Amino acid sequence: EMKRWDWPDLDLPNAEVLILNFDSATSYFLPPFLQNMKNLKVLVVANHGSNRAELDGLFLLSSLNKLKRVMFRKISLPAEPLRMVEEGSLLWSRVWKFRETVTSIITGASPVQPQDLHKLSLVLCDVRHLLHIPSLFPSVRDLEIDYCTDLDELPDTICHISSLEKLSITNFPDLLSLPESIDKLRKLK
Repeated sequence: EMKRWDWPDLDLPNAEVLILNFDSATSYFLPPFLQNMKNLKVLVVANHGSNRAELDGLFLLSSLNKLKRVMFRKISLPAEPLRMVEEGSLLWSRVWKFRETVTSIITGASPVQPQDLHKLSLVLCDVRHLLHIPSLFPSVRDLEIDYCTDLDELPDTICHISSLEKLSITNFPDLLSLPESIDKLRKLK
């Protein structure tokens, strides 16, 4: 377990890439010094343990204006805002209680800036709640959903993401059909 106060106070204002690897924590808090890393462009948080670890402190990402790519590996995310970035990857991740997060986005109670997200890759993620509200992805152009076994049907609401140009859905043995409103995606290539 890694709590907020367990981190040393590091000063890394010019760092552009931060890779955090861990393997035994069940609960992991992002380092508080993240909020002062104004030049950070890439953040990788990788859990190498046998079970997923719950990640806290995502609010620390809200001040990182230059962040372009985030990768979470084998992570469970609690219901708190995740700052959207140009290219987001949630690898081996499970998104928990996303309805509360989406509600805070829609009501404006969150620092999330969904218009910054243009590419989103969800691989081996729990995406049931994530795809139900397109307000979370108003500017996504490229959406990849792969090996998300909890998905047995593509939600009709995904067809309301008018900016979508590429939709890749792979490795879903239970997916039998696409929504009838798929033709609303006029920009799809």
